[in-house]
Amino acid sequence: MAQRMERQRRVQRAFTPPPPPPPRKREAEFDFARLPWMSQAACRDVEPEMFFADDPRAQKQAIGVCKQCPVLADCLDYAITTNSEGIWGGLLPSQLDQVKRRRREWQYQSALRAI
Repeated sequence: MAQRMERQRRVQRAFTPPPPPPPRKREAEFDFARLPWMSQAACRDVEPEMFFADDPRAQKQAIGVCKQCPVLADCLDYAITTNSEGIWGGLLPSQLDQVKRRRREWQYQSALRAI
């Protein structure tokens, strides 16, 4: 009987979904004093939720803001190094994932060549 109960507990644990990950920091919560380039960003006076929207129209507007930004490269680098969520550096999250993947592959290849 004890073995049966233990087996039921193991099965239950196996099918219990893991807890959700903690929420990521949104742009509105950032400390702009810590990142001086952000004070020059074209998005500094724009509603931050536009950069985290699922609506394609809002995403296009956000990318339009990014295209006019003088610190686009800094923004993109920040998004890649901090694994940020949303639109950063004028790229959609799926595009950011591709850039991150290519960067990791490049670093791996560089490390192999150095050996």
